[in-house]
Amino acid sequence: MRGLGIPDPAVKKRKREQKMGTKKRTILCIVGICILVLGGSLLYRQSVVERDTDPYQDTLISYLEAMKAGTADQAAKLASFPNEDIKSAYLSSPIVIVDYEIKKSEIINDQLRAYTLLIKDSMNPDVYRRIYYFVGTPEGQYTVYINAEYVPDTLSEGLNKEKYSYTDEDSLGVGEIESSDHLSK
Repeated sequence: MRGLGIPDPAVKKRKREQKMGTKKRTILCIVGICILVLGGSLLYRQSVVERDTDPYQDTLISYLEAMKAGTADQAAKLASFPNEDIKSAYLSSPIVIVDYEIKKSEIINDQLRAYTLLIKDSMNPDVYRRIYYFVGTPEGQYTVYINAEYVPDTLSEGLNKEKYSYTDEDSLGVGEIESSDHLSK
């Protein structure tokens, strides 16, 4: 029968098995590709989520929330002061933050960020004042500096301290904005 052009049943069976093997391989390849794409997208999503957290801003927010809660001693653990007298005055101050808004952040260098905030405090609860705070990483620890002058020299490369200074020595902030003006913007 082989010579008459009639296929041998064993040959037919082998061809069928080859087709099934090819289909199985194709299906396995597609499943493998799907798994790789799914795994890659999960890794990408995780890296995006990780990038959305900013330890500089997280430190600043922790500091601000401690000040809002009236726990200056907790806030002081996140901050640095140039000397003990200033730290002592800070800790004994009855002023608390009533409300705040982070308006802008700037990268000064690899270890320092500058933040422009609008802050309302218990001393002037109807006025938002523009305040400049800084977060740096001396020795790898995130630290808040409430004045450009408090930023240590080791972190201040590229910091223009005049840009973040206040025009009035007695002022804690500049550009006072009535709260009604702030809310309408």
